[in-house]
Amino acid sequence: ESFRTFKLNNEYIIGLTALNGPFVLDHSTLKITEYFRQAQYLNHLPEDWHIVWGPEVVQNTISSLIGLGIFLPETENLQVQRVEESPVTLSAWLHITDRCNLRCAYCYLPHKRKDMSLETGIAAIDGVIRSALKHGYSHVKLKYAGGEPILRFSVVKEMHRYALEQAKIKGVALDGVVLSNGTLLTKEIVTELQSMNLRLMVSLDGINESHDQQRFYANGHGTFDDVVQGIQHALNLGIVPDISITVT
Repeated sequence: ESFRTFKLNNEYIIGLTALNGPFVLDHSTLKITEYFRQAQYLNHLPEDWHIVWGPEVVQNTISSLIGLGIFLPETENLQVQRVEESPVTLSAWLHITDRCNLRCAYCYLPHKRKDMSLETGIAAIDGVIRSALKHGYSHVKLKYAGGEPILRFSVVKEMHRYALEQAKIKGVALDGVVLSNGTLLTKEIVTELQSMNLRLMVSLDGINESHDQQRFYANGHGTFDDVVQGIQHALNLGIVPDISITVT
């Protein structure tokens, strides 16, 4: 099967195939892959491969490439027809507020006291559901974000209640998630999230100081302990949050 390659760094190459999407190869694996661009017998491999890499490494590499679908038998029908499935979910990010109780090292927001009004939120929800129906989406996902959306949790609740009502009326499945830094999560808030079937995503950039050096309060104090406590509140009440990690 034909594929394209792009240099990632001095050790690794990114490859793209029409059927299997992206993969990462080191340079020696790329050399093996290049050899099989044209059909070759597996029992007629270059002798220097076994000398340089060893027979076991060569065999394991080829087995992995076969298992990934990058190598295919010549007798196999290569005219694989990909079924392009239309997406069923329309996602929308609702920026509830610019305000935040953190001052993360990499954050690009100005932290101004600017909020999305309830009226704007309702209009946005109407627009998303209208677009979903117009373009044939059966699901809508609303992401309540900021800033820190928990600072305006009462508005998030009102928006989501409205979204639930409208989704039911319009016959659209609805999924909602709150994207939070986790520091303000309480048992009461988690209970309300659960009652509204709202999912939770929490930002956590590492353990202890690895997190604290990136995500801290305005006074410079780290937030790791408070985030872990918030996550624990969620776990104790049956919500398993997704974890968002920012790599810097």
